[in-house]
Amino acid sequence: MSEDDFNLTLNKDRINVTDNFTLTYGTNVEIGEGTVTLTPKNGNFTGSRTFTFQITGEMLDGSGQFDFYDENGIKVSDPGFTYDGTAKE
Repeated sequence: MSEDDFNLTLNKDRINVTDNFTLTYGTNVEIGEGTVTLTPKNGNFTGSRTFTFQITGEMLDGSGQFDFYDENGIKVSDPGFTYDGTAKE
């Protein structure tokens, strides 16, 4: 979720989120509900507002295949484990 995902208006005029607010994200690492808080950068607005959104998993394409990459972003042909849905390092 980025500034472009917000459609804020005041008296039907669109507010530039990037110029007027700082976005602070919750942990947002698991499927379920995520949060982002908008806090004013200047004196044009007061208070802050926290929004929730849904974090969903992505469906695999029909092949069911994963690509694995090392810490340098290089594709690895054999990651040395079978993916079981849990985080791997």
